[in-house]
Amino acid sequence: MRLGILLMVIAASSAAVAGTPAIPERRDLLPQRVRWQTYPVDVTRVIVDRSGKPWFEVSGTSDLAGVKAQVEGAAKLAAPYLRGANILLFDRRGRVWLIPQCNQMLLLGYDPATGQWQERAGVPVE
Repeated sequence: MRLGILLMVIAASSAAVAGTPAIPERRDLLPQRVRWQTYPVDVTRVIVDRSGKPWFEVSGTSDLAGVKAQVEGAAKLAAPYLRGANILLFDRRGRVWLIPQCNQMLLLGYDPATGQWQERAGVPVE
């Protein structure tokens, strides 16, 4: 019993050290083998990446650190979802480009293969 608890603590601490919080899989977003599927009311947009995996934008807000943590965790899910960001595109390298709603003058790019972020500041239009 003690060994099992110890292993759970070690696994939890190693996940925390890795820096990617585990976001829960939402079974209500998983694609079903049907002709037509409705999604929950909090889904505002569905974007399909180059591999055919649907990414979901859901209603709600998040700060910049929260958006980044969501993207890092969501990239590993079968049905990734983001709150507080708008996905712009998926490029040929598999990166996801998005604009966080908390700072719409910032363009973020995340590469799931390397775990690297790119940030580009926008120029205000007058």
